[in-house]
Amino acid sequence: MRVSAMKMGFNQSLILLTLLCMSAIIIWFNNYKNNIKPTFLKVFQMMSGFITTVSIGLTIRQDIMSLLNRTRILFKIIRYNNDFIVPIFIIIFNMCLYSYIVI
Repeated sequence: MRVSAMKMGFNQSLILLTLLCMSAIIIWFNNYKNNIKPTFLKVFQMMSGFITTVSIGLTIRQDIMSLLNRTRILFKIIRYNNDFIVPIFIIIFNMCLYSYIVI
């Protein structure tokens, strides 16, 4: 009974995640077809040096340094998450999955 309820909850979560991904792809494709440029990428273009800070409206040096420091911290958190947290969850998930199969 518990295993079938878990499977149903997992299937529902998978369906919702698939719908979320498909809707994002459809919105992105619709914007591409209507020639709408993604403006949220300008900040990343500025950080990588493709465009200047003035072109996106950042003129105060303190604001620019604050933005760069925040992204540096965010990238460290993402690296830690990918290197340690995700593998631990994968191992735990596989242990749970194989324990149900063996029983």
